[in-house]
Amino acid sequence: MNTTRAALALASLGLVAACNADTTHHSADEDQVIEVCHNRVLGQLKAPATADFGGDSVTGGEPTYTDTGYVDSENSFGAKIRTEYVCTARHTGGVNFSVRATLL
Repeated sequence: MNTTRAALALASLGLVAACNADTTHHSADEDQVIEVCHNRVLGQLKAPATADFGGDSVTGGEPTYTDTGYVDSENSFGAKIRTEYVCTARHTGGVNFSVRATLL
């Protein structure tokens, strides 16, 4: 009986975890925009290896997209801070984009 309760508890936890999983889906173009924007933002950080991105929202469409989101990263004192950003990516052909990112 205890084995059955344990199995039910684990199954319930798995279901809750699955419901809380990030289910954001982006098109291939949006994925490319997010990637080039994250790369541009990384170039502006004091400690890019500590970066954790979130909240990406891509608007617009071919050829100009805007990605807004935030990045948690360490500042020059080693404190983790959240910085919002706005990035504009203009598709210039193939896999190429002209990218401008502003940290807010």
